Amino acid sequence: MKTHNRKGFTRLTAIILAAVCLLGVIFPLTVMALSPGTKAGSWWGDFYVSADGDYYYHPDVWYFMTYNADGSTSYNHFNGGTGYCHYMITDSSGETHSVYCMESGADFGSSDGGYTSQSSTDSTYYKRLPATAQRGIELTTLYGWKPGASLPVSGINADDYKFATQVLIWEYQQQLRSDPNSRHNNSSVPADQFYGTLKGRPAEKAYNWILKQIASHSTLPSFTSSTADKAQTIELKWDDNKKVYAATVSDSNKVNVDFETLSGSGVSISRSGNSYTFTAKNMIENPVTFKFRKNIKNADDMLIWGRPGYQTLLTGAKDSIVFYVKIKTETFGTAKIVKTSEDGVVEGISFKITGDNYDKTVKTDKDGTISTQLLPGSYTVTELPSDKYVSQSPQNVTVTSGKTSTVTFSNVLKKFRVKATKVDSETKTAQGDATLAGALYGLFDRPPLPPTQTAHLKHPIMYAAITGRSRSSRRAQAICSATRCIPSELRQRTMSWN
Repeated sequence: MKTHNRKGFTRLTAIILAAVCLLGVIFPLTVMALSPGTKAGSWWGDFYVSADGDYYYHPDVWYFMTYNADGSTSYNHFNGGTGYCHYMITDSSGETHSVYCMESGADFGSSDGGYTSQSSTDSTYYKRLPATAQRGIELTTLYGWKPGASLPVSGINADDYKFATQVLIWEYQQQLRSDPNSRHNNSSVPADQFYGTLKGRPAEKAYNWILKQIASHSTLPSFTSSTADKAQTIELKWDDNKKVYAATVSDSNKVNVDFETLSGSGVSISRSGNSYTFTAKNMIENPVTFKFRKNIKNADDMLIWGRPGYQTLLTGAKDSIVFYVKIKTETFGTAKIVKTSEDGVVEGISFKITGDNYDKTVKTDKDGTISTQLLPGSYTVTELPSDKYVSQSPQNVTVTSGKTSTVTFSNVLKKFRVKATKVDSETKTAQGDATLAGALYGLFDRPPLPPTQTAHLKHPIMYAAITGRSRSSRRAQAICSATRCIPSELRQRTMSWN
């Protein structure tokens, strides 16, 4: 291992090396996408040099836990006191990469093509780590130093930022912390073993900043859930002006970050501060589960580099925090019109349905009903005028998604009174001893009968006899004339006379 003792190092030399490192002269770093299966050689880089001009050093006695292949763990220690160096690899294309150590206490040395990259899900070593350690490491890489990263706080340099990231990876890997809020001992490994190497130094600023970001990143938007089965359903409402379904929800947790959709389609998301608007062009009748994560750059390029018998390395970053919501749109509701009528005629009656940007005329079917699917909202139903029936007042109906709302119209026939006056065609009054009383009239719903046709062959509505000037009303009884006789079965109604 490349070593350096505190006593043999001067502040001037540290400052010179720091400047050289920042200029990239000691080792040029590249920002290139790597993929599983890449081969790489390994080598020691230069010492970490802080913005304060000094190195970062191993503890005098360095304890560590080892994850064994059989699933057990064991503990050991080394003498320390030497300066920390960068871990470096060169891939098969000749590109150089700075990497993180993620197996504290394991040997690392130069190799020619000895390392092979795998995804975290395929790495045997990585799968030995408990879930809390994996999660912590992944979130550390998400907010820790990466090639080309900007410095998150003042008073530090890139080596401070990177070393703070390395310390946190070791703390999670050694199970000295399971969350961003506290550290604890792990058997013989002291809680502050790694923290002590940067305490009071510039890297501590970056260390605290990364922990703050991890804590914030672990906070989910208030309307989401960490599991799909507990996800709440957001219903999008139809916006007739924009011709889309939409809903805006507020995040009371104020995470203030955009979403990246991992699964689910047909819905777009926009954000204004902590308000999120979900929009869909098409109806979604059944809730669809959407899986999201926070939209952070370079959140899915983590690789684990393995070399049998040697240190396990890490490049890239991974966001393991996902969250879920279920999304549906409001669906059509049904407006049902039920028609009844005094004369039993209910088929083919016309109604107009109007609402926001909706105007349609419909007709009842043979049973006097008509059902129309409509978007949820308020509508007005109006029966179109008819000479036969008394006019009906329009009715309002509120249509609800997935339900049927019913309105009923009951028609009543129009009523009228007939006044008949019998006069002599010449004198307008009775002549001589003649009388105008006793004349017979029939009211028919068909054209007048020919003089030779008997009355009962048609369908008279009513019959009545004029009874002089008394203007009384009575049911027609056995009324006959010289040419016609009205059958008793047709004597059905009463005519009133004024």
